Amino acid sequence: MRIGNFNQRLITTSLAAGLLLAACGGGGSDGDDISNQGETDSDTLPEFDRLALVTNLADNAQNRIQAFQVGVADLESKIAALCSSDTALLEDSELLTAARDAWKITIKDWQFLESFQWGPALADAEALRSDIYSWPLVNYCRVDREVATSVLDGAGYSLSEIDLTKGLPAIEYLLFDDDLAHSCTASVAETAGWNETSAAERSAARCAYLETLGADLSSKASSLAEAWQNGFYASYVSLAETPVLQSRINEIYQGIFYLEDTVKDIKLGRPLGLHSSCSQASCIDTLEHGPSGQSMAAIYQNLKGFEAAYTGFGQDGDAGFDGFLKETGHGALADRLATSLNESLSLAEPLQGERMEDLIQDQPCNEESALSYPLCQVFFSVKKVTDDLKGEFASVLNLEVPKQSAGDND
Repeated sequence: MRIGNFNQRLITTSLAAGLLLAACGGGGSDGDDISNQGETDSDTLPEFDRLALVTNLADNAQNRIQAFQVGVADLESKIAALCSSDTALLEDSELLTAARDAWKITIKDWQFLESFQWGPALADAEALRSDIYSWPLVNYCRVDREVATSVLDGAGYSLSEIDLTKGLPAIEYLLFDDDLAHSCTASVAETAGWNETSAAERSAARCAYLETLGADLSSKASSLAEAWQNGFYASYVSLAETPVLQSRINEIYQGIFYLEDTVKDIKLGRPLGLHSSCSQASCIDTLEHGPSGQSMAAIYQNLKGFEAAYTGFGQDGDAGFDGFLKETGHGALADRLATSLNESLSLAEPLQGERMEDLIQDQPCNEESALSYPLCQVFFSVKKVTDDLKGEFASVLNLEVPKQSAGDND
């Protein structure tokens, strides 16, 4: 079965997701000590234990990164086991299922972390983040070209620096695309003759490249964990004056706008024809996770990640933004946001096993049609959360809405 258009698209949306998880530097720094950078000048900051919030979220984020590192190591081992088999990618097998399941667990962990767009992630043009997960920039032909190049170069081959050829998206494509044909046009030189080679040769070539990708991803996951352990974490949770702590909270706040800028606008809005980058009734050519069908599962994990940041991973008191609101006299807003978020989660959860393209209906998505259009209903439910996030929430906590979201009134 072919994956269809997903294999042939280069997703070039203007949104390039930031990410909590890059190797060095954060919040605009280059990996230097950030304990006194980005101070807020306000003299009227609401009283709150800011260090407790920052420490709790950083503790839990670091734990999640370490869990991701463990998951990647398991994925690497499952790929190695698969590729040691004579049949490898030639047919469905327990080994192929195990490798696919390991990838699903790994991407689940990553999608949760995608909602933490803060920390050492913004340095070096998000280099490490892009090495791990380059979406929305995806091009499966580039992956096929690299597989073919690796065969020609043999022992002299070294992994390309081009993000589109590696990381979780490339592994997804090679594990879930089951007919072994390339995704390039006839004019691409590297893949000329590829489809005419034997299935066994193509399976072996893709498997060899998969093993290279698994090792590289494991290395990048380790680098990510080390970046947190070796300096960033200690600096970020260090005691500081209130304006400095407020600036750290503002950085975390701007990071959770992933829910607005990527989840609502790109992951949901574009396929539903509601984003300015889509001029059609629907733009399903840019779906995330086309090969594996994990688009809806990813959105659910993004929501769970946002929930963790908002609630402080479910802890009471000063551990999250809900506590910040309540401690500063805005309990009604905190409860309203919690209600909207719970609604979004309850709507998205039963759709996790569905392919998003199967959920697109032949009708416009609007607030009226959402009543009978589940995917559209998820969009408007998430919009209720993000409308408050960039409105009253920012105002009462003296936080700064990211520039790309400040003028967005959709």
